[in-house]
Amino acid sequence: MKTNSNNSTRTIIKLCIYLAIIIVIVGIFALLPKIFSSHEMLFQIIAVVLSVLFTAVVTNSLLTAQSESEENKEKNIKIHENRIKAYSSFMQKMWGVLDDDTILKEEINSLRADLLDNLIFYLDNSQLQVILEALEELYKGVNGDKPSDSKKREYIKFATIVADNLKEAVSTSVQETKKTDNEQILKLWTIFSNIENQFPDKEEIGETKETSVVLEQPKEEHSEESTSSPSESVSKRLNAQAWHFCGYGTEQLDYLESGGNELSLVEYGEYWRTDLVKQVKLDDIVFLFRGNKRYSGAYLAKGWRVFVYDEQRNVEEITSPGIEKRVVKEGKVSIDSVAAELAKYDIYQSYLDQNSTSCANIVVDELSYFREGVTNPNTTYRKTISRYYWEYAVRLMEEFANKETVQTKKDRIASLFE
Repeated sequence: MKTNSNNSTRTIIKLCIYLAIIIVIVGIFALLPKIFSSHEMLFQIIAVVLSVLFTAVVTNSLLTAQSESEENKEKNIKIHENRIKAYSSFMQKMWGVLDDDTILKEEINSLRADLLDNLIFYLDNSQLQVILEALEELYKGVNGDKPSDSKKREYIKFATIVADNLKEAVSTSVQETKKTDNEQILKLWTIFSNIENQFPDKEEIGETKETSVVLEQPKEEHSEESTSSPSESVSKRLNAQAWHFCGYGTEQLDYLESGGNELSLVEYGEYWRTDLVKQVKLDDIVFLFRGNKRYSGAYLAKGWRVFVYDEQRNVEEITSPGIEKRVVKEGKVSIDSVAAELAKYDIYQSYLDQNSTSCANIVVDELSYFREGVTNPNTTYRKTISRYYWEYAVRLMEEFANKETVQTKKDRIASLFE
């Protein structure tokens, strides 16, 4: 913008110099009686020259202003697009920390790197202050020897505050970037380091995140994962697609033990988990992961139920064929009007959270259940929901069969093998 202004000034100066030269030349020749016989002709010529020059100056100024306006507009649009991409990427990574049952030190470190390497270019000092205060509250909530469930709740509070801050910033107009407060950056770095130390790393929990065996969006609904086979050959095979489903905290287990028959997850602005829930077919096999390399239950899927919350906090219920709607029979209704019934199926009470966008449940029939779980003999899956590699599923189902003491359940599990 400063370069354009300098160019405009130089142009005007040049035009003024040309005008002065022309006036001098006209004045000299006007003194010669052979060319001009009266002063009236001199004044007319000077007036014409001045009007032409004035028009040129005004036209140049208008074109320069228009050019600057267009450049600023394009610049602001590009900045806004990059800002939305940066916000979206950070929020996806921030909520993605909750995809599994454990918040890792490496995940907090990755958040810090993304914030300081990318997001910070699109934050002003007031936004940084909000994030800093949210981090300080998170540290207070997770500092010390506290249960992992309590730490997760504190993390959700932090993520919600940051999400609200970024959403509000998206709707504001693009402004010139202000100089970042170095003291805030130092505080952010320090508080992130303190928070990291309150969570375990991969080595401490003895697990690694395996992504090669997870398909989030497969081309075919029941296609198998492309992955290397286990070292031991498996001659058996299950007669249905198997799924991994990660339960959050103890709420899911308590719900099942109280007679519930649905596995539940919550979405915050994303829908890929819900899309996978909708791909679960009748009599697919679902394994409930409880963390620490253990699975608590094996189930047959009977369908799915999804509650979608809009910005006005109205709720719509969508179900698979054969599953009866229990809360919202038709259309949308306000959450407050059906809160009591909704609480029976939205086991995490996400309908009370203004930032939640949906609750997706798989309706199941129990095959085998042990709260303490059975040891997973294979690779640990850490997504909330994903297809389960068939050879791993065979081995895990055998673990449930070996531990099961009820003969009818053992027979039912045996019938699932081809």
